[in-house]
Amino acid sequence: MTNWQEVIQDTGSIDKIVNSKKTWNWDLTEDDWDRGRAAYALELHDSITDQRVFESIIYSILSIGQAYDTHMHIYTNLKSHELITPEQIIKDKETKVLELLLKKGRFPNRKPGWIYELAERWEELDFTKLLQDNLGKSRDDQVAVRKKIITDVKGLQLKTASLLMIQCGYTQVVPVDVWIARYCDDMLEGVKVDWTYYKERGGLRPKDIRACESAFVKKAEEYGATPALFNYVIWKKNAKAFPAADAAQGRIENY
Repeated sequence: MTNWQEVIQDTGSIDKIVNSKKTWNWDLTEDDWDRGRAAYALELHDSITDQRVFESIIYSILSIGQAYDTHMHIYTNLKSHELITPEQIIKDKETKVLELLLKKGRFPNRKPGWIYELAERWEELDFTKLLQDNLGKSRDDQVAVRKKIITDVKGLQLKTASLLMIQCGYTQVVPVDVWIARYCDDMLEGVKVDWTYYKERGGLRPKDIRACESAFVKKAEEYGATPALFNYVIWKKNAKAFPAADAAQGRIENY
């Protein structure tokens, strides 16, 4: 079965990274760290509230299999159509504007259902308390929180659950995408990503994701950085779609 939940980019973007004969430059400069810090700040929430958490989950669901520019275009459209709260989305089940907006992206037949179900179950899930209570705890605790989120939210997997947690201030999980996997495969001892599997199945093997994350966390420690910050430093090093450092405004709502 295709592991479509962990598809990271549009096919064209994948080909450029996976199939390219280019040798990627992973030598980190102070400018790379500055750009990474700015990118990190751009996605980090200032507090963990019901609305912030809900927006982060929507943001993460929309990111599945999606190139960054298209992802942000759809997310911005949802906000402009006032489809960013549980109440607004439940009400939209009558008009289905959400389904129309998501037709422009990947998995348009699956994502609306996940988002509608999330909105309907929002109060019972109580993710805000879960994230508040475990913020700042050990990596093992943070991984346990991620496991619960994946269990409770349809569509989210290791990468996307890690992304929403980072936005809420968690520092010990890594949203392993194709760039992080490329870095780990190129630079970190003991990691060998099966790129043939990636191209055939449309996503990383779960064992490769875990191997990348484990090695990546150790490398971040060598730099004296959190895995969350190091993720943005490496991601921004070669990925060009993310806003430039001088565009950082500090919050996701400023995209």
